[in-house]
Amino acid sequence: WFKYIPNFKPTETSGALDLGGASTQITFESKREIESQENSLHFRLYGKSYDIYTHSFLCYGKDQALRLQIANSIKDATDSILLDPCFNSGYRRNASTNDLYSSPCISKLRIPTAPSTLDIRGTGNYQLCKRNVQAIFNRTHCTYSHCSFNGVFQPSLDGTFGAFSAYYFVMNFLNLTNEQMSLDKVKETVERHCSRPWDEVKKDFPKIKEKYLSEYCFSGTYILNLLEYGYGFSSENWNDIRFLGK
Repeated sequence: WFKYIPNFKPTETSGALDLGGASTQITFESKREIESQENSLHFRLYGKSYDIYTHSFLCYGKDQALRLQIANSIKDATDSILLDPCFNSGYRRNASTNDLYSSPCISKLRIPTAPSTLDIRGTGNYQLCKRNVQAIFNRTHCTYSHCSFNGVFQPSLDGTFGAFSAYYFVMNFLNLTNEQMSLDKVKETVERHCSRPWDEVKKDFPKIKEKYLSEYCFSGTYILNLLEYGYGFSSENWNDIRFLGK
């Protein structure tokens, strides 16, 4: 897949970003000391030594992250109605809280007074969705010189990155994989999609299953915040990421 990364040099390595439903991973060669041995791999290949940083975040795949976001928001529900900014306005979904809390990732967030069924109603507000998404990342605790989130050590980002799996599927749906765009432009695109009424979205994409179609606002917002707020990508190095389908 290296040939799909612009300006990639055969003498260099490229980092990998993977996003599934239950977990997400980041791996790259670090030019700095890796302070946490559990996140460090060292090996020699063709006479050259490599120090690799890697970490897998369980519960931070896009499906479990959506559950985390909903579970965090239940305290704001009025009776059984939850107004969710991460779904397009006009979208509605009933969700069993027993099913929600059945995930090991979510069980610790159980609220005894939670209704048995949630009536989730989308409001399509990117800024509020962004706030809700950032709330699932703990950025307040770090015992190292630098952390990503949840107290996990991460050195400064180095080099180019290929982003696979759900990263690609979501960004491809939003037409954000064919050319390099600034981080601000990507945010504008996701915000524009979130602001569209659900009926309009359904009309434009009749062949996509409702479950998947309804979650693109959340997934786009989550990916942006995982990369920027979680891992520390910025407008300066955003175009070091390529979203790759192969």
